[in-house]
Amino acid sequence: MDNITIRKGRPEDADDFAELALFTGPELHPALYGSESNLRKVMKGSFQHVRNAFSYEHSRFIEANGEVAGMSLVFTHDQMRREQLRTGLFILRYLKLTITLSYTCQATILSYSGGFFKTLPLNYSKLLELHPDIYIALELELTGHKCLLSG
Repeated sequence: MDNITIRKGRPEDADDFAELALFTGPELHPALYGSESNLRKVMKGSFQHVRNAFSYEHSRFIEANGEVAGMSLVFTHDQMRREQLRTGLFILRYLKLTITLSYTCQATILSYSGGFFKTLPLNYSKLLELHPDIYIALELELTGHKCLLSG
């Protein structure tokens, strides 16, 4: 008889999480993220951090005889609403995407909501206020000059 256990996810489960994430949308996910490699980067990187939709804190792993056999990722609607900006930022971070800002420091970012990506307005100052612990790189164009902002 198999010894089956269900346990909370841990940051060190990131490789298993990224591998299992491919099973949930083998054609869709690589199309959304550009490649299977990009999907793995986003899933593995995001999984290791709290307060985002792909975080280990939302996962449960099923083990059979000490080996990972499956995983679930569950969060409430309220958690998703609170974490959607941070989730989008991790996607940008691990895909190494940049955002072009206008002189008013307004931009749009991708946000995952209800199973679909949408764009949200972004104010850089507000972003740093809400998420001071995340590193992001933003490209700013002012009268033809470019500089790199990071927070």
